[in-house]
Amino acid sequence: MKKFIFAVILLVTHPSLANSQQLILTLGQQHKQALLRGTVWIEDKKLLQAEAIGSTLVLKALKEGATNIKIDEVLYHVQILHPQKKTAMIELERSLKEILGLKTSVENGDIYVTGNLYRFSDWLRLSQGMKIVPASYKMKAHLNASAQKEAQNFFSELFKKSKVPPQTLIFSPSVEIRVSSTDLYQQKYELLLQPFGIQVIKDASSIEIAPTIKVEITVAEIKRDLSLKYGLRWPSAYSAKIINTGETIFDELPFNLAALEGQGLGKVLASPNIICRSGKEAEFLAGGEFPIKIMNYKMQDIVWKRYGILLRVKPLADAAGRISLSIETEVSTVDESRKVDDVPGILTNRVSSHFDLTKPQTIALSGLIKSEDSKSSEGLPLLSRLPILGPLFSSKDFKENRSELVIFVRPSLLDENESPSSPRHLRPLKETL
Repeated sequence: MKKFIFAVILLVTHPSLANSQQLILTLGQQHKQALLRGTVWIEDKKLLQAEAIGSTLVLKALKEGATNIKIDEVLYHVQILHPQKKTAMIELERSLKEILGLKTSVENGDIYVTGNLYRFSDWLRLSQGMKIVPASYKMKAHLNASAQKEAQNFFSELFKKSKVPPQTLIFSPSVEIRVSSTDLYQQKYELLLQPFGIQVIKDASSIEIAPTIKVEITVAEIKRDLSLKYGLRWPSAYSAKIINTGETIFDELPFNLAALEGQGLGKVLASPNIICRSGKEAEFLAGGEFPIKIMNYKMQDIVWKRYGILLRVKPLADAAGRISLSIETEVSTVDESRKVDDVPGILTNRVSSHFDLTKPQTIALSGLIKSEDSKSSEGLPLLSRLPILGPLFSSKDFKENRSELVIFVRPSLLDENESPSSPRHLRPLKETL
């Protein structure tokens, strides 16, 4: 009995068994309909207003959306559009006459392109016509695998040129991208994607994409003549300098290992790459640790003390390629002459710097460690065994003040298609000297 009552109510409130027609109206538009028996039922009176004048029913669209109205025995599915959307629908229908597999439909006051999109070029052609229409539609057509791949490549390049973070397209049930609720680029995404009918959906669970930064580091022993030529200070004072290249390519030379060593202008001691998310911190340590035993009446423990070259970087970048970089550098060596209870001393130079860059440039850090003459180096025999620093202290040029330890740091945005360790192809070093 309960099931029968429910079926009756459903038939009364949603008379889907009657004859039905679709009616598309624009906001504020009045539509006249013949009224024979005087029976009218409106599903949502906030969207649609009806007034009987004699044997004529006058309908007025009040708000965007979709509703049903039953006039006598005929059910009308009414779609109410903004006037600009109605203009966009007319333009879409005109453009789709020349494209196979696509058609328009209206649902809940929104315009959809449905069907099958066989070629991405058809989508591009459709978007050109929609750029002149100040209204949006939603792409709900099915794209085959080839068209999806071509579309993703196209929009990845579009985002890159427009200086916004990359996004992955979702193709089903309609084409969309999802951004976090705090994404500052949402409005720019909407302007870029509106002609293509791609929705920009706010999703609190969506990950905000931050630029990835590659920090190239080269620790090198550089000839004094070369360092002086480009304004690097001798070890009497610390210097952090952005190298201005002018017409040369010295900015990239520290990372061309063969050119630097092949011309006899220096020796590369280490050349790591650090990959870091914008706003996060990364560090590079070339050295080692030695144990220090701690004992008292309550406990015994061992603390490990680090030494060597420590470089800590914290880059902050935007999609336009501008980078704000904080650098903390520490160079420490074991000093056996300052030993206490068999625990050696540590000689440490520690500095911090900050740079704002509008493009990838090389920062040269010099004056981090003072040159030791031959006599003092002989008094510290363990220096030649240290990682990275060992070859430096065993170098005759370094002992005789003809070379210096220089650390080159070059931050740059990492392209999503670029390998983090991809080599640089440069001209020979001699062309710049």
